[in-house]
Amino acid sequence: FFRPQVTMCNEGMSKRSHAVHFGAGKIGRGLVGLQLFQSGYHVTFVDVDSTIVGLMHASQQYRVTIVAEKKSDVVVSNVDAMLPTDPTLETLLTECDLITTAVGVTVLPRLAKAIAKGIARRLCDDVRRTLNIIACENGVDAIASLRAAIMDALEPSAKKYAEEWVGFADSAIDRIVPDMDKSFDTSTNGAVDHLQVFAEEFFEWIVDCTHIKGQQPPIEGVVFSEDLLKYKERKLFTLNTGHAITAYLGHLKGYTTTLESAKDIEIQARVRGAMQESAAVLVRRHNFDAEQHGQYIEQIIQRFLNPNITDAVSRAGRAPMRKLGPNDRLLKPLLGTIEYDLPNDNLCRGVAAALQYANPADDESAELQEMVKKQGPMTALAHIAKDAYAQLNEKTVAKIAAYCVLLLGETSHKQPKSVHS
Repeated sequence: FFRPQVTMCNEGMSKRSHAVHFGAGKIGRGLVGLQLFQSGYHVTFVDVDSTIVGLMHASQQYRVTIVAEKKSDVVVSNVDAMLPTDPTLETLLTECDLITTAVGVTVLPRLAKAIAKGIARRLCDDVRRTLNIIACENGVDAIASLRAAIMDALEPSAKKYAEEWVGFADSAIDRIVPDMDKSFDTSTNGAVDHLQVFAEEFFEWIVDCTHIKGQQPPIEGVVFSEDLLKYKERKLFTLNTGHAITAYLGHLKGYTTTLESAKDIEIQARVRGAMQESAAVLVRRHNFDAEQHGQYIEQIIQRFLNPNITDAVSRAGRAPMRKLGPNDRLLKPLLGTIEYDLPNDNLCRGVAAALQYANPADDESAELQEMVKKQGPMTALAHIAKDAYAQLNEKTVAKIAAYCVLLLGETSHKQPKSVHS
């Protein structure tokens, strides 16, 4: 697989032993926890899902199934789990060497109170070693909200301690970890393994080294970069943009998996076109090599076409209002095309498809469709995009509106077209 060329910071890594990870979801288990385990850490997961926490605490391990041409299992051991209300969490945060998160950007500030207590306790116990907190979230500069909330919760003396000893680093993560039917897995003799996670072979984890305190945490497979923003936007504008548009266009054709959608020649062309439009923004803004980025796009198309990965359109397309937000995967690259006066037809089509994503089981989708029904798609978009809507020029707004009408006409009878190989 193509890997980014990044500026590396001074390696200087030392072995550490204990990490606390907030979020025992699929990315938490299938990427972050796995890499920490493979780096020699004991990992304690903190999560609100009492079922997952109970199972992991009892078994002290879980399984990651790497779905490639040949399926392979990795048993992640030396792990534990607890609820955020566990009274021993404060002690754990006082003693640990690393904290990581994969909970979603909007949830991050809710972790602040617990982490702040751990930091204050470290000051009281005179712990004189660095603690790095790494946010593994999709948003750009996701760590900022967590850092601000933690600092607000600290007394002045603890705040001064944190400024000296605690690092707050953002990171860019990339691995497809789909919801897959576990019933086909015969290795458990018919029993469903609720802790099992399926993941593609490819992954990236790039950490901003400029905000790391002390030595870089020794994590296998992690790249430390001095210019994280370009890689956060590269992933957001390419993988996340392409995945969402694959789901939304596929939904309009009646497909249920992203594999079906990606195999549709027309959808594949539209998705590739959208990623190429966002690529032009990245080349202008971050000086990416256009040819290498073109290879990155084709690599992502092949990942979408992985026949061993079954990812539901409902998962890839969920939370459409969030994905239509001003700093997310659809509007942010679209605004970039306006900034640099670049083509954006396919991105406009993707926004229009997202506005028509109707899934009653998805709360955001139901709310969006109610808004579209009452106010029309463009008024709904203006409400979701907030101030960013004013940055959309007249030509782009007209294009999105036209595609809303066009796509509605094309999909008035949702019967999937034949899937092309």
